[in-house]
Amino acid sequence: SLKFTLKHAPYLGQRYVFACTILLLDVRVLLAEPIDLRGLGIEFADYVVCFNTTSINKDRLNQVEFAVKQLNFKVKLALTIEILEAMLTNKLH
Repeated sequence: SLKFTLKHAPYLGQRYVFACTILLLDVRVLLAEPIDLRGLGIEFADYVVCFNTTSINKDRLNQVEFAVKQLNFKVKLALTIEILEAMLTNKLH
């Protein structure tokens, strides 16, 4: 909807540029089996950032990553906000 707004609202479209979509994903909500990410918008995201990963084991994080990539194989996945900041250092300036 943001892309549509910038495209069809001349005032906004002349002043702002759409660079990317960042989706924050709290992995604590993914503790249930099976992992179901449909309806969260991952299909449209450029970046997915997982947070609250300290309580999740490495195998579960791998399962989350696999589930994310099944919905959007082009998405860049970051397991912390600091990693996202490093990925975006030169992209958004």
